[in-house]
Amino acid sequence: MKPTHLPSGIDPSAARKCIEHPLGKINDDRSTPVRRDLVERTCWYGKPSGCTNGYCWKSCGNGPWCWTARSGGFGDWYTCSKDSDCKTAYACGQVAGDGKCDSCGCSC
Repeated sequence: MKPTHLPSGIDPSAARKCIEHPLGKINDDRSTPVRRDLVERTCWYGKPSGCTNGYCWKSCGNGPWCWTARSGGFGDWYTCSKDSDCKTAYACGQVAGDGKCDSCGCSC
């Protein structure tokens, strides 16, 4: 992540250093992480937000979903211990500059 390319209002010291989400993509049941090079991200049609293996995610409509992150999506990933710790108001993970994050944005 290039903190010098953050949108105005985002504190560079709050930006995460690693672009990709630690869990990458997950199985259809949203409970088991899988290696990103083995499967594509699956769509999700269940509850609007939740907690999987200690990280928050949210649904972005009919199928797409994202991992959520602090500081407008550029900061540390939201962590959790239960579904109710996660909110749909949390921002989807974002990347500053020319970076690409296959596992964080709203898609499936």
